[in-house]
Amino acid sequence: MTNIYFHHGGFYAIPYYIGAIQQLQKEYNKQNSKLKRQKIKYYGNSAGSGFAMVSYLILKGYLDLDLFIVRIEKLFDKKRPISPILTSSCFDLINTMVDCWPNNLAQLITGVVHIGVSTRTGHKFISKFANNYEIYNALMCSGNVSGCSNYESKINGQVCLDGAYLFNNEHIPKNSIIIASDVDAPLCLTIPPKIIRPLLQEKGIMTIKQYFSQGIRQKVIIILNSTPLRMSFYFWLHEKMEKGVWEEEIRKKTG
Repeated sequence: MTNIYFHHGGFYAIPYYIGAIQQLQKEYNKQNSKLKRQKIKYYGNSAGSGFAMVSYLILKGYLDLDLFIVRIEKLFDKKRPISPILTSSCFDLINTMVDCWPNNLAQLITGVVHIGVSTRTGHKFISKFANNYEIYNALMCSGNVSGCSNYESKINGQVCLDGAYLFNNEHIPKNSIIIASDVDAPLCLTIPPKIIRPLLQEKGIMTIKQYFSQGIRQKVIIILNSTPLRMSFYFWLHEKMEKGVWEEEIRKKTG
């Protein structure tokens, strides 16, 4: 296998993705691994884009999985004001890994990590980066849910929204391990209760175990079926949202 694809799922997908990466790491480190280590490419949409990056960092040894899990639990347990705006939570999620980014990460992941976004002209994967700021910005754009984000969400002047909006199965490259949460909005936009997080994590482990032992692919991928009219509404709603000022904070984080 040469490709790993993570498909959306919001906060509910996080324990599931952690379990999948935990098992992927074991498969990756096997002497006779079926994963083509030097040729793996990582793809993701929405929350999945962040975990495509996490997967790369963990498998390449830049990010310790146990440390990452501790940070995620702190993120989940953080007290927040009741609000439909999730921008600060998205920042917190990316910040669980950003201090592990090497200075030359943009060079390392160009053509290797592919971050999905939805634009007015369709879906596309962003896989060319000049610096770490551009990586951070692309991850924020990929998870930008209209009405739930006050992030500017532009790449090269073009508005980019949640990558899952215009996703379809044709966007998944051949020879891919498909890791997809089956929890959709609005539930996926909430923090999963502590009692079910281990169950979601175990489900992620089993997904990868079944893939390598039996060749069973995850069958259910939620297609959002965003019609042109619906997408016009999403872009209109995004434009009407009052935008926060985040660029300075991101540049401080990314150096």
